[in-house]
Amino acid sequence: MKKTRRKTRKKHLPRWLIPTLFGVLAMLIAILIWPSDAQYDVKHDVKKQAHVERHAPVYEDIKVAPAHVDVVEPKLVHKKVYQYDVLKQRGIALIIDDVGYDLPALKRILDLKLPIAISIIPDAPHAKEAAEMAHQAGAIVMLHMPMEPMNPHYRERMDDSFLRGDMSENTVQAMLLHGLKKVPYVQGVNNHMGSFLTSMSEPMAWVMQFCRDNHLFFVDSKTSAKSVAADIAASYGLTWGARRVFLDHSVKEDDIKKAWLSAQHCAKRQGGCIVIAHPHPETLDFLERKVSHIKPETMRAVVDLLHVPQG
Repeated sequence: MKKTRRKTRKKHLPRWLIPTLFGVLAMLIAILIWPSDAQYDVKHDVKKQAHVERHAPVYEDIKVAPAHVDVVEPKLVHKKVYQYDVLKQRGIALIIDDVGYDLPALKRILDLKLPIAISIIPDAPHAKEAAEMAHQAGAIVMLHMPMEPMNPHYRERMDDSFLRGDMSENTVQAMLLHGLKKVPYVQGVNNHMGSFLTSMSEPMAWVMQFCRDNHLFFVDSKTSAKSVAADIAASYGLTWGARRVFLDHSVKEDDIKKAWLSAQHCAKRQGGCIVIAHPHPETLDFLERKVSHIKPETMRAVVDLLHVPQG
């Protein structure tokens, strides 16, 4: 008996099925590994925040920086006694510190159309551009000179741009000159941090000598109640002033509102009130909301509220 072989047909898959399966698989893989918009935004924000933190200024220890400073007569510590005209102007003068890191924030500040002084940290990544923007907008440009703080934690974060208590007179003045080269159009100086250095008479005398030689005014930021900067500025015959209120000692909305009310009371009670603020988003939001309600006569340029020597 002969065995007969059966011919079996091989079943072939449709030609379109395999490419389709590969396509579906590729789509699944892409969905799993490709970030969604939300994932991208989170990663982008984290990366952006890390960049900001690496390039952000070091802030003073608010525990030693009084939020409000009353007007006091300077103690004359220099041999020559200079006579000052009586301050006749009234109002609030606003200085924005720590500028040079965020140009979009600076644009928001300049768009307020208020007589604001812009104080720029010399080694900030956009120091020169910030000074040019402020100057073109008609704002007063100041050098926000980093100075040694009191808190050891903040001292450890100082870079080479800080004036330190152990520096020589030549080094202090050379660094100030370097700052002027980094920041064009400077008319005055105020201290960035400096709760330690501004309590030292000799280094501050060198700073005031430099300011006098370069026809610059000086504003004591009063980052410490022990600061002698305003006293020495007055003793050197400088045009000088002192900060009375920090607008954003705290960036909570209620605290900023209270600080603004404090500045208004300060201006009414003491004639002129120099207020320092920073380019925090919360501060800019507050000023943008407030600007339409500010009476024009309330705001003054900082030079209008400085003590000017006679003669």
